[in-house]
Amino acid sequence: MNIVVIVMPNIHPYLNNISQTLPSINFVGHLHLSSGKIHEIYGNSRTTFALIVAQKMQGHIFWIRTETNPNLLNADGIMDFINPGRLTFINVKTFNDILWSMEETLRAGCIPLVISDLPEIPDFTTVRRLHLALKSRINNDKICLGLLLTPQQGGVRGVESRWQFNANHTQFDTAWLLECSKAKNIKQGKWKVIKQSKSIDLVSKKL
Repeated sequence: MNIVVIVMPNIHPYLNNISQTLPSINFVGHLHLSSGKIHEIYGNSRTTFALIVAQKMQGHIFWIRTETNPNLLNADGIMDFINPGRLTFINVKTFNDILWSMEETLRAGCIPLVISDLPEIPDFTTVRRLHLALKSRINNDKICLGLLLTPQQGGVRGVESRWQFNANHTQFDTAWLLECSKAKNIKQGKWKVIKQSKSIDLVSKKL
């Protein structure tokens, strides 16, 4: 297995600020994700959800996927969310390579947000290993966040929270339906998330 990871030079200026990261990431309305944890996102707009979270964080992002994954991100399409220069894509050959790459990146503790676009559902042991990587001695401050983008109806065991995110656009609104089916620190529920401006200012409405 040959995996080449290229870390862009603009990562390093952020490292001095990593220790200032809050214990949770408030991504829309009052909703938040606990840092130092692994979270699952599924639904037809799961990629958009990941970009919304990325917008609320500082520093570099690793986006891990297989070489055959057809869901390619276009720089023009994500500029409303984040600067494309913050992203490093890691293309690997197999599903297991994705998980290995994510585990090693989380263990290093120098990349605030690690996103894995998965073709199938990982088992509980794998997710446990990812959580242990986040708690490694190198990463004592728990400043990293891991997102698992899963197909179909999701269902990863052992994640901190599970979210479904689907497009719900109309002729008047750019909107999505958000549902939290598992979370330890917030109440489960459903929300409508509406885009308010070109800068992707979002408002959530409880359903």
